[in-house]
Amino acid sequence: MAILNSVSANSTQFNLANDQNLGSGGKKFTIVLQLSIAVFTISLVWFSFIYYPKAVDRFQNVGLPQSKIITAAAASDGFPIETSQFRIVYESEPNTYYVFIEGEDIAEFADNKNSASIAIKSALSLASICELNIIYVSTEDLTVPQDLKNPASCR
Repeated sequence: MAILNSVSANSTQFNLANDQNLGSGGKKFTIVLQLSIAVFTISLVWFSFIYYPKAVDRFQNVGLPQSKIITAAAASDGFPIETSQFRIVYESEPNTYYVFIEGEDIAEFADNKNSASIAIKSALSLASICELNIIYVSTEDLTVPQDLKNPASCR
């Protein structure tokens, strides 16, 4: 405690314990510091034992959507690549990839199209598929906007 009550600088020693000007300010500072530590401790305990377990329980049962998991593409050695969301066929003569995409609406079509694009990138070990000739076709006869007929990153 003696170290905290006295400070020395350039052979001049200041005695903080007996300083009259610092007495009331030091007590206020101590109270504010103790309150800050108490509030921080209470909030840490609340987040650790109340909020976080509820958040984990809420999201634990959600799981991953199956359209995001592309196991067939990772295990595939070549084409065609088939999943329940899409089928990718490569024709060597026109050097074209045909992607037949399932989806009852445009949002599901777009999600499955992005999954198919990732599958092509993964199968060919490419960073970009912009140089490839890819034709996206809806199997549900949807009217697909032109921006969804091109690869997503090549617009």
